[in-house]
Amino acid sequence: MNHHDAKISGMTFRCRADAALGFEYVDEGSKRVTGYNEAELVETGLINLPDLIHPAGREEARRLIQDGITRRGTFAVPFGILTKDRSPAEGILIGRGIFADPLNLTSIEGYLLRMQTTGGDTSGTTNLFSDDLWQRMLEHTGDIVAYIDWDGTVRYITPSVTRILGYRRDQVTGSAFSNMLITGERNRFEDVRQHVHTMGSGGSSARFFGMHAGGARVQILVRLFSSGKSDGSVVLTASPADEEKSLTIPIHELIQAICAASPVPLIITSKGDQRIQMVNEGFLKLTGKGDSMEVTGLSLTAAGLQTSSNDFIAIEQILEQNGAYEGIESEILTPTGNIPILLSARSFDTSGQQGVTWSLVPLPCKGTRSE
Repeated sequence: MNHHDAKISGMTFRCRADAALGFEYVDEGSKRVTGYNEAELVETGLINLPDLIHPAGREEARRLIQDGITRRGTFAVPFGILTKDRSPAEGILIGRGIFADPLNLTSIEGYLLRMQTTGGDTSGTTNLFSDDLWQRMLEHTGDIVAYIDWDGTVRYITPSVTRILGYRRDQVTGSAFSNMLITGERNRFEDVRQHVHTMGSGGSSARFFGMHAGGARVQILVRLFSSGKSDGSVVLTASPADEEKSLTIPIHELIQAICAASPVPLIITSKGDQRIQMVNEGFLKLTGKGDSMEVTGLSLTAAGLQTSSNDFIAIEQILEQNGAYEGIESEILTPTGNIPILLSARSFDTSGQQGVTWSLVPLPCKGTRSE
């Protein structure tokens, strides 16, 4: 695909900060991007953000979103869009977490961009590199966000490049991004960029010394993501390295705060021995426990999970390889009997704190049918 033939449609969105990532708001662009109108996405509650992401990319998308939320920065997620008519489409999700206070993640908001090619129906689309569209969509973020061509040339960059590195956008657009780095960092940047293109998915991050327009060195944390296109283009986000250190709330405390706010029953365990460190209110309601201290320090099976030791071993192996396990049908013991659940797990390793977050989604009881 030639980058000059690319077209884009965009929509803004806001999601609830829960496991489902249900939509609270979308604008009128949702019809062009996803095929669903505003009422279908917001009012019915049947289509959530993960439902618009191709299954093969959902885990990676969740990882990148969580990474952005944890570091209080912008996330950029290239993915395949599952449209209403199931026509193939490529997209980029750019957004950030919204916090009411340091421990209260209230929502996730951002922009979903759909890539299209000329030759198809491009009604309502704008050229991919239209400054008007991108500035309207991305001016909310303090991070640098850039779209970089196959040869390293910047095709678009947010106005925040002026705040962080001192350059005007017109000075940067059309030239190599590496020109804003000190000479000794340029080859390393190109190596990372080529590596991301070769991977074809996911991304990579590294710290570089940039050269401020005023002559001072500025250390920046750069994240590069494949755009999902075959032409070698990448999406870049960058922020000052010292801003990355400004998060004064320990990350494990932030994880616990998000867990506590989730309506989905959740358990946080240590890694390895899987001893329970924390459960949320959803778990207590599901199991009829009166207090989290009843299960703190217990193993998952001692807390009532009816999952075999062989299954736990298999889950642990998958977590070691992939960092996430997407679900096994199990049961949880409650005062009224066993309740069927879908058990999923995700490992985390932040600031030396290692653990696993387990979600327990209740399933319809066996023997019931939905008409």
